[in-house]
Amino acid sequence: MGKLEATPCVYCQERGPLRLVAASLARCGACGFVLPRPAGHEGIQTLNAAHPLALPLGTVLRNRYRLTELIGCGAHGLTYLAQHEFLNHPCVVKVLPRRITDASDAAVRRLRAEASAGFRVNDPHVVRVLDCDAVDGLWFFVMEYVDGVNLAAAVEHGVRIDWRQAVQIASHAARGLQAIHAAGLLHGDVKPGNLILGVDGRGRVADLGVVSFGRQQAGEDPPAGVLAEWSGTVAYAAPEVLCGEMPVGPAADLYSLGASLLELVTGSLPGGGSVYGALLRSE
Repeated sequence: MGKLEATPCVYCQERGPLRLVAASLARCGACGFVLPRPAGHEGIQTLNAAHPLALPLGTVLRNRYRLTELIGCGAHGLTYLAQHEFLNHPCVVKVLPRRITDASDAAVRRLRAEASAGFRVNDPHVVRVLDCDAVDGLWFFVMEYVDGVNLAAAVEHGVRIDWRQAVQIASHAARGLQAIHAAGLLHGDVKPGNLILGVDGRGRVADLGVVSFGRQQAGEDPPAGVLAEWSGTVAYAAPEVLCGEMPVGPAADLYSLGASLLELVTGSLPGGGSVYGALLRSE
């Protein structure tokens, strides 16, 4: 990886050279903190739009959101970079799998209730939910676009985060989770891939509700602030989750945050990342 032109570091304000450590990450030569690659270079990573479940690029949802790039895919849906047709402003659209809302009427009711609660979470450390709607039974969420980088990029490229910076990211993310929990919601899938480092140096929790919205039940709705079913990422799951102790509460999110930060700093997960190791620790 090469060097970039001298740019003021958002952390230490030194105008030193930034060294590329990944396609979307640079490291300050003065303080050693990592930050998103400066504007004007390779931007957001896109995926193959020929994904079998992908909507055609250029599709406009509800006459407002034009899908421009496919930027993520997973068990909880496909994520697109989009443009608001009237405001000419970027946003992020996540289209949910039909299996989530086809389960029952109760699933749709809970989705709407949690979407409303998620919309009310207005915290600078949380990527905001801006809208929720459906087209021909296909539900989607609209979230704010944050100029920054997904911290999964650091894990994928073996980039270690300085522990001092990790403390800042932890503080920001914990505040975001506090706001989420105060709204009676759980995230349910905290991991580096759902932590965003903005160009302003602020850490943010992403995919609010998109993950917990996917925990719909065919029977009675679980109480607010707990998950009756968990389907997050096993490597970052709390011991009580791995042991099948349901429902789980806010502590499970905090454990996942701690596991994520450990991986960002050391490159390793608790128990070496194995489910067996995690279960041993829970005994």
